[in-house]
Amino acid sequence: MHRLSFTLFLLAISQITCAQEFSYQVDVNNHRAGSYRVSTEVDQNIHTFTSLDFNLLTLYDSLNFHSTAHFIESDSGHLESVFCTTILKDTLSFKVKFDSDTIHFTNLSDSSIFYTVNNSMIFGPDKIRKLSKIRLDTIGSSLCYQTFSTELNQVIEVTRELIDFSIEKANKLRIVKETVGSKSTLRKFDSEFNLVETKSQSALGEIRLIRTNKVGPSQFLESDLFKKNHLLSNIRFPDPININSTKIKVEGLDSLSSLPFKQHNQNITFQDSNAFVLILDNIRESSHQSEIKSHSKAQLFFSTARANEILDSLEINTLTLNEKINQIKEFSKLHYHPNLVLFELLSSTDIPVRIVYGYYYDRWFWMPNTWVEVAINDYWELQDLTCSYSPNAALRIALFKSQPGSPLSHSYLDQSPTIENLHVQSFSLKDKKYSVSSQVFPYYFENPVYENEGLGIRMNIPDGFYISNDGTASPADLFLSLENDYNEKIDLYQVLISDEAVMSEIAKEKIFQFVKDKTININKDKKLPLWYGFKGKRGAIVIPQGESYIFITIEHEDPEFMIFILTRKNLMLKFKSMTK
Repeated sequence: MHRLSFTLFLLAISQITCAQEFSYQVDVNNHRAGSYRVSTEVDQNIHTFTSLDFNLLTLYDSLNFHSTAHFIESDSGHLESVFCTTILKDTLSFKVKFDSDTIHFTNLSDSSIFYTVNNSMIFGPDKIRKLSKIRLDTIGSSLCYQTFSTELNQVIEVTRELIDFSIEKANKLRIVKETVGSKSTLRKFDSEFNLVETKSQSALGEIRLIRTNKVGPSQFLESDLFKKNHLLSNIRFPDPININSTKIKVEGLDSLSSLPFKQHNQNITFQDSNAFVLILDNIRESSHQSEIKSHSKAQLFFSTARANEILDSLEINTLTLNEKINQIKEFSKLHYHPNLVLFELLSSTDIPVRIVYGYYYDRWFWMPNTWVEVAINDYWELQDLTCSYSPNAALRIALFKSQPGSPLSHSYLDQSPTIENLHVQSFSLKDKKYSVSSQVFPYYFENPVYENEGLGIRMNIPDGFYISNDGTASPADLFLSLENDYNEKIDLYQVLISDEAVMSEIAKEKIFQFVKDKTININKDKKLPLWYGFKGKRGAIVIPQGESYIFITIEHEDPEFMIFILTRKNLMLKFKSMTK
């Protein structure tokens, strides 16, 4: 029994020692773009698995690429089959089977055979590694072999030549020139002939693989870790454009490292072991040109005729700095991840710019995002092409800012504390301070009551109605939806605008659109700053609130009566002073 156990133990050890795995960082134009992994396992056959994942930001689209391959070779090193899946926009899967002197290439979606060709001796990855270790031992030695390329979907002939040795980190590496057809690349291998580093040119620029123990996230796109961490706000701000300052309790930290929060407009007061108060002010940071280090022009992620045409035009034409920035902004808005495109294009024109990671307020949520700051007229001006209103520094928590001209970096993920909750304690609007109590979400008694301190609303729910949506499911203009058993509805929206002067025209147009009749009378209330109109079973109310307004739609048997109930008998607005 003991001998059997010991034999099984030795067998397990032998299986483990035959298995190996390596991870590689994929760089494109010196930016981290993804990862490549390769592992080899041995049982009755030799199995080599590879996977490649990377994200690229192009000037037209974001490119997400994923591929996997499974090479099966015999003990003698001959390939028996290859299974490969590539996911770009469509999924492509195929299987290549090597039988005697024939190669069967099969599309797995419809099981069709693409082609059959005569086969000579074709080696798998592990056999190629072992042959290279034996044959490539002196400078000038070479090896020629055939293998199957999953990238080209065909058998290829490869020539390897050892051209030099290199000592790096006390390891002796072999530098090998690898040639396929007319294309050659340089690769570095360790003593066991496992790949350490390689780089080659492509349509995307220089692609480089570096063996590493820790693969970093892509620098082109926002990290998934950052995206999913959006937080629900305890209030909905009435006028995000004109908020002067906010006082926020930051809770649930995994550390008290305050370094990421120390910015020009962020003041910190510590509370206890896992929370502190952060005060955000809407003030601009000075930009001293003498302190901004010069940087070389950034290489565009993906060269396009239109992008180069715009950059050439900016260099030729006599434009002011603001005019250049506006042209680049308009171009960047046409693409996915416009803020990252904006950053790269501004960098390419030698305009001082830096990338910022953090949270910004968006309709009842604090959303993680990436935005840009540009040095204009001695100040860092905030630019965010993904925000639906003019960005306000008092509603943005900056966790990380890059140095001007520096490439994108996700190092903030390793050093920033994890935020679990943001609780607004007070805010100032047009220099008037408003405190926020702990009870701000909808609460219910026998006669249901809805309160929204941010918007300054407190109202009794009309008889027979109940709350079907309190607006906290996702960022949206809708913040309250009421229904009754007769399929009648009352919806309340908060809509942001940029000009109070056209409030009357906006109000009339919104009411006309909802009641579907431009001939009705639009009434301006004499006591309350609001407009309303109705026809048939539809009615609407517009209540201005600074540079936003509350839009209430009513679908009811008697919309005129419901307007009366909501505006005269019920609705309480705290922010009347905001309106003109």
